[in-house]
Amino acid sequence: ESPEDKTYPYLLEALLNSSGKKFEVINMGFGSKSLNFIKSLYVNEALKYNPDIITIYSNRNSIMYDGSYSKKKINIKLLAVTSYLQENIMTYRLMLKIYNRVNNQIYSNNDNLKSPFHKKGISKDYLINGYKNTLLEIIELSKENKVRVVLIKQAYLLNPKLQEKIGSFSIEELIKLFEKNYFIETYDISHEENFWLVLGSILNKNLDYLERYENVVVVDPINNLIENKNNFVDYLHLSPEGNAVLANEIYKKIK
Repeated sequence: ESPEDKTYPYLLEALLNSSGKKFEVINMGFGSKSLNFIKSLYVNEALKYNPDIITIYSNRNSIMYDGSYSKKKINIKLLAVTSYLQENIMTYRLMLKIYNRVNNQIYSNNDNLKSPFHKKGISKDYLINGYKNTLLEIIELSKENKVRVVLIKQAYLLNPKLQEKIGSFSIEELIKLFEKNYFIETYDISHEENFWLVLGSILNKNLDYLERYENVVVVDPINNLIENKNNFVDYLHLSPEGNAVLANEIYKKIK
């Protein structure tokens, strides 16, 4: 529900240009797309713009669309080839999906986390390694091309006080608590709320690990966003006011 001049990339460009230098921020965001889509878009198109910095704000959609299976990190020299094949060759794309699903079934031992949105559930390995592996591919490719990567944590406006408590646990602890329905039974929240709060927090925690890479900056706008419900149009999507908060948090980290 944000017009073009109220999106966070547009507002970030305005903040950067307020310094007197000339910056251009290109918005390459798509609705209902996951991190795997972002990686493919980056390899096949965005890199051609020779960016100095890229920002990635992908949490909820990555859980929803990528989370049912995990995969190992591939060598960045193969990224361009595999991304091209996946983007243009239907047979390759189909075979890759089949391989990932079969591979995940073999190694997951049907031990995926239960999901109110997925019949097959969410892969534990995706939460611990798979999401991180995809970001590492982007980070390593970016380093080779002298691009800095800004990773942004995503906020959920569901239960701010509980979100803070959930954030105090480790990834491994959160997975165990999720399996036991601990937060549902202790704080009387729904399965849907538990799903997004816990799994969203796990992916956000993956970004803390990636901050050790020299070309990576992590932005955490969560507290500043959830303190005001007017920053959201629902439990997830930001209003123009929320986009302004997000743009400012990014600007403070990279200026």
